[in-house]
Amino acid sequence: MFAGMREIYPQLMAISQVAVATAKALSDAIFRNQHVRLFSNYLVKYATEDSQQESKFAEFATLNPAHLGLPRRFWLTPKRDVTSTPPYLAAIDVARKLPDCESPVTKAMCMVDIGKAIGDCILSYWDKNQLPPDQLLLGADDFLPIFSFVLIKANVPHVFTECKYTEDFLDEFSMSDELGYAVVTCQTSICFIRCLQQKDIEEATASTKGGAVSDRDWLEQQLVYGLLDLASAQKQVVT
Repeated sequence: MFAGMREIYPQLMAISQVAVATAKALSDAIFRNQHVRLFSNYLVKYATEDSQQESKFAEFATLNPAHLGLPRRFWLTPKRDVTSTPPYLAAIDVARKLPDCESPVTKAMCMVDIGKAIGDCILSYWDKNQLPPDQLLLGADDFLPIFSFVLIKANVPHVFTECKYTEDFLDEFSMSDELGYAVVTCQTSICFIRCLQQKDIEEATASTKGGAVSDRDWLEQQLVYGLLDLASAQKQVVT
């Protein structure tokens, strides 16, 4: 039985990949001329939810991974030099592309790519800092806050509408695959952010400071994050 599965599984995966590609092609063709009109209607319908989400993004604009109670290995603390980049920058850049996607499938694929970029950021950071991959297993309890952090830093406009639009028009097959998982992850992250309160940040901060990080290290890390946030804001103003 298991030998048979080893032979069949690659074929099934190939079929799945073809199905996703087909769904993307069909979705692109159908929505190419309808996206603007449909999405505009969704923007009107969910304007209140989008406004609430954007207020949360503004409230927690200076958030960093340590504030979310994540294990220190997932902070990806930047080095204190001019070559440093904010943690999860590659994933943040991917998230900023979400509004440019013009079909539900391509939007869902973008959400998948955010997750993949998060994993790549972790592996890339620790490959340089010599932590074995087997110590970097990312469970749902850690992945969700990181995904939320990425959305906040990307400041994705109309993110509630983006998710609702994608969910409503994604076909049943895609919703049962990695595309659907990515959409649900994005929706859950939105709920996570909406429920986030300053007291949660303070509690997570106090818990983290009470761990293996000294007060001096903690303050230095906050300074680095603050400088990187300032540099990022200045870059956006220039562009």
